[in-house]
Amino acid sequence: MLSVGLLCVFVLPAAKSQTSYTVTDLGTLGGGTSFVFFGGINNRGQVVGVSSTSDSASHAFLYTDGQMIDIGTLGGSSSDASSINNRGQVVGDSLISGDTATHAFLYTDGHMIDLGTLGGSFSEALSVNDRGQVVGQSFISGDAAIHAFLYSDGQMIDLGTVGAPQSAALGINNRGQIVGQSSSILGKYHGQAFLYSDGQMQDLYSLTTPSAGWILIEATGVNDAGQIVGFGAFNGSFFRAFLLTPVR
Repeated sequence: MLSVGLLCVFVLPAAKSQTSYTVTDLGTLGGGTSFVFFGGINNRGQVVGVSSTSDSASHAFLYTDGQMIDIGTLGGSSSDASSINNRGQVVGDSLISGDTATHAFLYTDGHMIDLGTLGGSFSEALSVNDRGQVVGQSFISGDAAIHAFLYSDGQMIDLGTVGAPQSAALGINNRGQIVGQSSSILGKYHGQAFLYSDGQMQDLYSLTTPSAGWILIEATGVNDAGQIVGFGAFNGSFFRAFLLTPVR
């Protein structure tokens, strides 16, 4: 079974560098504000986010070739984009027609695809890999709880939870490995970081080599080498960033 080693990572003050940067104003879609989120740029320099429009709505945008493009909505009044892969596919969430529910979307080849939900009234897509597989979170039927999902081959799959009633998938690599958090109350900085791989969700701490004092709260990203990053607590100190590296 794969296990992972745990390192605490920190950032030292940057040494003096010869690198300098130019600043580009990406503009807006006619309103006064625009935002880019944590997964909002790919290796081609394409950027996604959300911007206010001239009619005081908020729409997802794609910035490419020096132009900000309004990629629209699923029929509702607002949308936002959270992540883009190296093929230029964009994911996020949008109100549907009538603003009755919010659905995750995949924008590809100039079209926004409604990914649906796991039965509830809300879903959002948070990450997409270069194979076009999408992960995020969705209410299940009755809006009773939020579960992590994987959208692949035209189907939204409920990934379930581990040790808690709710979960959210935050990152996926090109091997299809997924990371996130399972918790009783999502986003409240307590819970269990998970890895979903080969059809199984597992508590990440159970896969680590002995690391006394660590609580792995949330896993936020995974690269193609299987390295996982996130945050947790170490010896009672909140919060400490971690890097998990596979040991084979």
